[in-house]
Amino acid sequence: MKLLPTKMKASLLIPILGLCVSSCDMDININPNRPTESSPEFLLPPAILKLADYETVTLNELGSFFGGYWGKANDITIGGGGATNSYLDMIINYSINDEFANNIWENAYTNLYNLKLIEDQQLADNPAYAGLAKIMRGWYFLRLVDHYNNVPFYEASNPANGTPVYDKGEVVYKEAIELITAGEQLLATAAAKGGKLPGTDDILFKGDLIKWRQLGNTVKLRALIRQSEVASGDYVRQEISKIEADGLGFLTFDALVNPGYTTSAGQMNGFWTNFYRTTNDNAVAAYNGYRPTKFLLEKYKAVDDPRLAAIYVAVDGNYTGVVLGAGNDPTQNYAVTSAFRGPRENAGSPGGLFKSATQSALLFSASESYFLQAEAALRGWTNSAGADELYKKAIQASFNYIGVATAAQNSYLAQEKVQLATANDKLTRIIEQKWLALNGIDGAEAWNDYRRLGIPQAPGSLLVDPTGATHPIRLRYPASEVNNNREQVTAQGNIVGTSKDFKVFWQK
Repeated sequence: MKLLPTKMKASLLIPILGLCVSSCDMDININPNRPTESSPEFLLPPAILKLADYETVTLNELGSFFGGYWGKANDITIGGGGATNSYLDMIINYSINDEFANNIWENAYTNLYNLKLIEDQQLADNPAYAGLAKIMRGWYFLRLVDHYNNVPFYEASNPANGTPVYDKGEVVYKEAIELITAGEQLLATAAAKGGKLPGTDDILFKGDLIKWRQLGNTVKLRALIRQSEVASGDYVRQEISKIEADGLGFLTFDALVNPGYTTSAGQMNGFWTNFYRTTNDNAVAAYNGYRPTKFLLEKYKAVDDPRLAAIYVAVDGNYTGVVLGAGNDPTQNYAVTSAFRGPRENAGSPGGLFKSATQSALLFSASESYFLQAEAALRGWTNSAGADELYKKAIQASFNYIGVATAAQNSYLAQEKVQLATANDKLTRIIEQKWLALNGIDGAEAWNDYRRLGIPQAPGSLLVDPTGATHPIRLRYPASEVNNNREQVTAQGNIVGTSKDFKVFWQK
């Protein structure tokens, strides 16, 4: 891990759009002679925004390729990221070396450092803010394990230690869950203890600490479900029982971040500007280059899913996708394959994934929350509503976010091939519907579910394996770690990104 400077202009601390356009661009390290630096209402918004960008852009993009959603238009080149190839080429070739997707590691540890400062500085006087920092720290650690397995935890975020010891992935998972729980406990008692409470500076829930605790519960549920193939049912059941004991439950609404996005340069929603349109309303490279896989479109068509028409544009009356790594094939050029649908392609009407440049960032969907609860109920790990009811709510929440009318939702749920009760393999049906619901929204979870369960069996890149049977297993540690913490990196083994010998601890 690179040694963090004692005084740093963290990339986390960017201007918060429409909320504190100038005040938030400040040094996060607190100088007691400059009290505005330690004001939590200035530190919280950028921390939340960075987490939203990390999820909706950085992790979502990589997971959407590795999880079977996205492929590449044959005739489009998109540069950036790689030492010799474009980042997109590296994805398609599974060129998972120590120069690949380094921002997943680097951004997480930079943000963890900043959040630890917030936590330490606010714990005594403003415990609510310390609680929010703990919840977000736990979230980042879970994501790091999902991508790398063993990572620094106990010795992380210490600028005096440039060579932190790595901790086992399963240990970090348990500690991250405890971090989130500790954060929730601080939120539960914050009002009684006094100090500042978040309000409009909370660009996620506007100071509603109950919703924050429900989000924390749902993130913990995700982490527990992730261990379904390696942890004992008793352990998971006990941990879920602890969550249920607080009586708050899980998310029943979309967790939406909005710092006050505008249509001005640098102030638009990051998902929009990375995958759809520029400030000048021109198509970005990813809009022309990223295409749905044939596998994805076939899955939508197989269940007569109306989300297909809401998310993608038909070409000559057909929805046409690509095969990942198919090579020089003119039938997979950008002009003859389906692009994303947005207001420009939908007569200005909102809907689909791209609604407007100022749309809120979807940090955690209600749909995923219900699917997680449905799986937990199916496995007998929860005392909440039955799996069938939760499964239906999950699909309805997805349709509502995409903008599908209620009548179409009812018709969809009435199909025997969609109903959970009629499925021979109920777990497969839950995960496949979850996969359809998270398309373009949370690619990381699609890749995680495939690595955990092998569902659905989307083909891998043909450039790597002519049968499409080889899939990425994990990421390698970044070059910064190889150069600065070589002893610890070497101790983890000679990791190959597609080798099951180096899988994440929870993988099947």
